[in-house]
Amino acid sequence: MRRLPLRQSILMLIAIIVLIIVVLFAFVTVPMIFRIQGLNAEIHETQLFLETQYEKTRQLKRSINELPSVTVKVAPFVEAFTEEESEIDLITLLEDLATTYNITQSPTISFNPKGSAPPIPKFTSQYLRPHYEISLTARGSFENLMVYMDAIERLPLYMIIDAIELSSNGSTPGENMSLRFTARIFLRKIAI
Repeated sequence: MRRLPLRQSILMLIAIIVLIIVVLFAFVTVPMIFRIQGLNAEIHETQLFLETQYEKTRQLKRSINELPSVTVKVAPFVEAFTEEESEIDLITLLEDLATTYNITQSPTISFNPKGSAPPIPKFTSQYLRPHYEISLTARGSFENLMVYMDAIERLPLYMIIDAIELSSNGSTPGENMSLRFTARIFLRKIAI
């Protein structure tokens, strides 16, 4: 067998080396480039996810730290709702106010468990809570009735006065007045 000249041998060797490099590049390097780009995208997604989780955790810790102050701020609102079966307490409270302001009154309290009430624009009964319906007639001087109503207004109760009527019962103006109103006092959530 005849030997190839040196120049042809070198060219063939270079061609084989170039062919091996092209094959390695095509079958090893190119897939690795695509895999590295895929890993880079996954790393970026994981980084964004971890950043959002970190921010949520930070907000949760801040919320947990602020919880005692929020609880203190919300406490008066929770106390504004009365408990179920507290009709006697409400009547006693109203009677104490009437005695304090020299008022004669006759309250009527009934419990409405379904939360239905006279129609309120833009609201339906599904938004109303169980409540007490109060109908009250009070008699006294105009000044005492106004101070009495102010005291009722300042009670730590969530009360909606639906109707109010003030009328004179005597010949001397302001001396013998009558006050009538109907109201709703809402309850805390009842366990069903």
